[in-house]
Amino acid sequence: MEDEDFHVRELQDITNSLTEEELNKPMEHAVSHKVSVEIKNFSEKFALEKIVTLDDALDLAYELEYSEVNTVFKTLIREFVSSEARAKFVLSLVREHVTRLEEFSRMIPSAEKRRNLMAVHIANAGA
Repeated sequence: MEDEDFHVRELQDITNSLTEEELNKPMEHAVSHKVSVEIKNFSEKFALEKIVTLDDALDLAYELEYSEVNTVFKTLIREFVSSEARAKFVLSLVREHVTRLEEFSRMIPSAEKRRNLMAVHIANAGA
């Protein structure tokens, strides 16, 4: 959770560094539409109540990290972050998330094992 708190603070700092003009600059319609469609598709495809197993959760995490929403986020970072060093830093945080997912996948490489682990955990929690 500290990791996410740090990301939030970093994004707030970036927002605070933008001029009023930059903050009020309209997003291109094509980009705005693409983001809207991707968020809608993502939220319909991966409603939290559909997450039952560890495998479901891992699929959701991969989908988000590799989604168009994340691609648009990277584009916005490149466009609005004035410091090249800061932009590289934020983009490295995104890559770090992907790396963590890949490492976790290697720890439990079998989808069947991930599904069984959660099923056992959920079954025991209800007992």
